Formats: sequence, C-alpha cells, structure tokens
Amino acid sequence: MIDLRKNFALSLDSVWVAEELFEKINNQEDEEVTLNFEDIQFISLSFSQAYVNFKRHSPKTIKEINLSRENRIMLQVVADKFNMKIG
Repeated sequence: MIDLRKNFALSLDSVWVAEELFEKINNQEDEEVTLNFEDIQFISLSFSQAYVNFKRHSPKTIKEINLSRENRIMLQVVADKFNMKIG
C-alpha cells in the first residue's frame, strides 16, 4: 500500500506529483497496488487528468481507498470519460 499523505502532501496538485506517484506504483513488485488517500485534502484537475491517464496505461491493478467525497468526485469526473471506475 502507498500512503499518499506520508509520501507526498495534503494536496495532490500537479502533473509532476502524478508522474512521481506512478513511478512508485509501476516499480512495486505486486501486481495490485492500493493507494491510501486518507487525509488528502485537495486534488487538482491537472493531477486528476494525469492520474487517470497514467492509471489507464499502467500494467498494475490500482485500488483507491479512503477517498473523501470531494476527491472521489474529482477523479471520477475525469475517469468517466474513459468508462473507468475510481475507488
């Protein structure tokens, strides 16, 4: 499991953060990776777009847990364009 608060910040606000996150994800030995969004207060649109794009192309199965309602909506709005499910 990757704890986003401990590895990044309270806000996920850039494409750069999404790139760094997916470097960590894709370097995990496990085929399934769980992301803990607990205590993440803000997710920007640019992060969301990059996150969904990287998730679509990742060889890993990614599961999101502990998303706040607002953050789930932000990610899901982007994911809906690709018929993807967040969480």
